[in-house]
Amino acid sequence: MHNGIALDKAREYYDIMQVMYGHKFISQFNGMTDLNRILNIINGALAMLSDEQFQKGMAQLNAKAGSGDFCPTLSDFKTWCMSGSWWTATEAWQRACDYSNMSSHRVAELSRMKLEEFLMQKDKITTLTKKAWDSVYWLVEQGSMKEAFKQFKSIYETYLAKAQMQGRQQEWYVPPKMIATSKAAPKPKSILPEQSPEQKAWLEGKIKELQSSGMTFPMAMYSAMKEMQSAGGGV
Repeated sequence: MHNGIALDKAREYYDIMQVMYGHKFISQFNGMTDLNRILNIINGALAMLSDEQFQKGMAQLNAKAGSGDFCPTLSDFKTWCMSGSWWTATEAWQRACDYSNMSSHRVAELSRMKLEEFLMQKDKITTLTKKAWDSVYWLVEQGSMKEAFKQFKSIYETYLAKAQMQGRQQEWYVPPKMIATSKAAPKPKSILPEQSPEQKAWLEGKIKELQSSGMTFPMAMYSAMKEMQSAGGGV
């Protein structure tokens, strides 16, 4: 259902909810009686779900049937559909930390695997995780792990919300193919110039200042770095 959930799926949801919960379910539509309008509302709310996500929600709905007087809302159902499909920010952070400590030999090994074999590996990460990690890696290099996690969480959750709104499914990051070597690959050099403790403190303070004015973390980091560079590295 990548192009939108079919109307018959909305009807399937409506029929099951009506049978299971009757008036409790109908009352959620505030007196609305036009069935076509109700189905269009349901269809719009679930439009970006995949078939797999929809079926996951239906399974959860059936599992909870008859459990007390609780009648799930359309919002509850959508949450069930999407739960478990994506990593939480905390899980993504832990996976990213583990991945960053992976040996170059293992990364090269992953890059040469066939897709079926690659998907069976437990040490892979998602594209959203990799993107968020790359955005805060400079803080990790400086040893500011607490701040790095804080910013990682903010960036990851922003990406996650956007991906879910677009109805995307979690995708795995596949490292580019590498040539095997008997020597350990050197640690990649930081793209950031070596900074003094005073410069690091100024940079972190400037980023927080720009963020407090409403700027996103990536833009605040870019602006602060640009200002430092324009000053010739001095602060």
